[in-house]
Amino acid sequence: KKPPAAEPVMSSAVSLDAERTRRQLVRSPQGCNADASSAGDSEVHRKKPRFSREDEEDLLAEVAEHWDELFGGQSLTLPRGSKTNIWTGIAARISASSRALRDGEDVRKKWVYMKGTLKHRAA
Repeated sequence: KKPPAAEPVMSSAVSLDAERTRRQLVRSPQGCNADASSAGDSEVHRKKPRFSREDEEDLLAEVAEHWDELFGGQSLTLPRGSKTNIWTGIAARISASSRALRDGEDVRKKWVYMKGTLKHRAA
């Protein structure tokens, strides 16, 4: 058997330059094709705005309205995907009166966070 071939040793300056280039590509929203992108392709990921007080109040009201389906006795008998549809419906109603579009997962995560905050304050 032949011994495994040794990998070439890179100088520290070359490896640092390669690491800087890799970091710049990771940070760049367009990646490697930053120069070749057209105006329609330059989609930048922006953070969603925070939930407003009204959004939170609407969320509490909607969760209270759907409590039995989400967490009560009916929650165990619902078919697969029904809770997801309920959260999506809640998100649609909140998005209709909000300045930001929310999906069901955003709304569910906000509910989990609010519930934890309320439990912490009550303790």
